[in-house]
Amino acid sequence: MKRSPPLLVAATLAIISLTSIPAAATEITVSGEFNILENRAGNSLGLGPGIRYNFGAQTVFPNGANGTTGIATQNGKEVSLFNQGLSIALDRLGAVINPNAPQYIGLDLTGSWNMTFTNETDSAIASTPTLDGASPMPFVSSVTISGSGPEPTFSWTVPDTAAPDGVTIQIRDTTDLRGPGAVANIIYSNTVSGSTSSFTVPTNIGLQTGHLYSLEIVLLDTRNNQANGFFPNLLSVSRSFFDFSLLPEGSPPNVVLPTLILGDTPYYSFNTSVINDQIVFIDPLVAIGYDYQIGAGDPNFASVLLPTGIGDNLFDLWLWDQATSQFIDTLIDLTGGTPYTFNSPVDRFRILGIETSAGLDPNNTTAFITGLTFNGDGQFTGTMTPLTTQVPEPSAFALLGLGLAGLSFSRRRRA
Repeated sequence: MKRSPPLLVAATLAIISLTSIPAAATEITVSGEFNILENRAGNSLGLGPGIRYNFGAQTVFPNGANGTTGIATQNGKEVSLFNQGLSIALDRLGAVINPNAPQYIGLDLTGSWNMTFTNETDSAIASTPTLDGASPMPFVSSVTISGSGPEPTFSWTVPDTAAPDGVTIQIRDTTDLRGPGAVANIIYSNTVSGSTSSFTVPTNIGLQTGHLYSLEIVLLDTRNNQANGFFPNLLSVSRSFFDFSLLPEGSPPNVVLPTLILGDTPYYSFNTSVINDQIVFIDPLVAIGYDYQIGAGDPNFASVLLPTGIGDNLFDLWLWDQATSQFIDTLIDLTGGTPYTFNSPVDRFRILGIETSAGLDPNNTTAFITGLTFNGDGQFTGTMTPLTTQVPEPSAFALLGLGLAGLSFSRRRRA
């Protein structure tokens, strides 16, 4: 019988022994635990408005894309942690809850969350800080955009009731949706001093003409009172959102940006200071018209200046009739670029007659730049609602969802 050489037998046994040892699981490392009180403004991004608790860990390795899952518990409540997939936070695992949701009412969830992360046979535990001392931050107001081209400048006003430690400016691409919540991806983020009230987009961001973006302005109350927007350092923030597209050449300066609120009836919501008889340009560029209305306690509209270069440059003016509680056609044609002063100040009006061939996107807050004056000083907190279907006259109108924006409707033209 032929025998194997002793050295060959020993080497074979060594190889068998090594391959029989189970592979070690990848160790999970966790850092940057955070717990933030958020005050969210209305938005078109699908982010729920109001008070939210945002908690988790900034860096979990391996991350969620590589199989790590997480669970957070507090006061008998268990919440799954997830990875939003944002390009600026690929290793973050966290959750956002509405403390006023039915399942959380009556529970104090401002304490520390105990988190357990799991990846196959490996696990790790960590705890967040508490929300002790946190109170809601107010929103910015009077947000404007100026300058054509890919480097616009944004300006805003911080309320007197706030003294933020810092301001984070973020730009989101509304067409690049990430994670299980389909959240618009953040393509730019930078934190600056709390006294900052303007920002110019850097050249290297590469914003594109005709593309819809969202500006997010975040006021920060930080744990170390420094202008540091790193999640673990945040105690309380307010988040305001303003959709925009790049302005064309020749646009008015300092156009006020609204917040676009989606729902059964999408509309633009404003919050900006106004001065008696001083023109304010509001900016929601397919809509066939718009309804304008002041907010409670606002000064009334004194005049309107409609944009030029849209369709045939002629528009139909409708005014509200208190007796019938509906808009009535005034039979007055307004010309783009020519101011029109109301016979007496009004609290609402409607503009129709925009040809669908003009291609005005009702989801674009920079599509129909309108100049307004008011009959007094104060705050304009009103709305501008895009109309995406022909309005019956003179009965109540129907507002369709944004998905109908591409449908064609004929414009009624007067004899």
